[in-house]
Amino acid sequence: MADMEAFREAVTAWAAGGPSDPARELAERLSVWTVVLLEGPSDAAAVDALAERRGRDLAGEGVCVLPMGGAMSVGRF
Repeated sequence: MADMEAFREAVTAWAAGGPSDPARELAERLSVWTVVLLEGPSDAAAVDALAERRGRDLAGEGVCVLPMGGAMSVGRF
């Protein structure tokens, strides 16, 4: 979902010191209820694959799977 990707990018920009308004506005518009922070892209791919296998649409359920870019990045979030 392109909108959820825009939300991921806005949150990542905020975590890097950018403004929070874009992420907040997208979260409201997309009805994001939960953000699952994961270490990296391979972890996110595994969660997405498991959700697909179980017939779940995480984005449609208001869940954003967000790779942080490494475990040491958790403090930024």
